[in-house]
Amino acid sequence: MFLYALIGGLIGTRLWYILANLHEFLAAGNFFEIIWAMISVWDGGLAVQGGVLFGVITALIYYNVQSTVF
Repeated sequence: MFLYALIGGLIGTRLWYILANLHEFLAAGNFFEIIWAMISVWDGGLAVQGGVLFGVITALIYYNVQSTVF
């Protein structure tokens, strides 16, 4: 479960950053440059709030699928 929550949290950190700074990504140019800018984590841009939120959501989905009671 920890691995799933970690992966969900990492994806969530990037998604949260992209949504918070969407105007910067849309100004990147054509479609492929926008997608590349969204993928390029090494240029910076992770948001802790998204990691916590998506990590918890991923853990809840995991527990629901595995039918584990808290």
